[in-house]
Amino acid sequence: DLIGAPTRIIISEKSLVAGGAEVSDLKSEKSEIAALSEVAQKI
Repeated sequence: DLIGAPTRIIISEKSLVAGGAEVSDLKSEKSEIAALSEVAQKI
């Protein structure tokens, strides 16, 4: 985790099977699976 960052990125076996990484917005508590190529744009 990056302290103060509004987004958490989790790469797990589950997210890789789904095609990417889990991207969580810490303020809204919503998460989605994003392609690894799109993760940097979501930070």
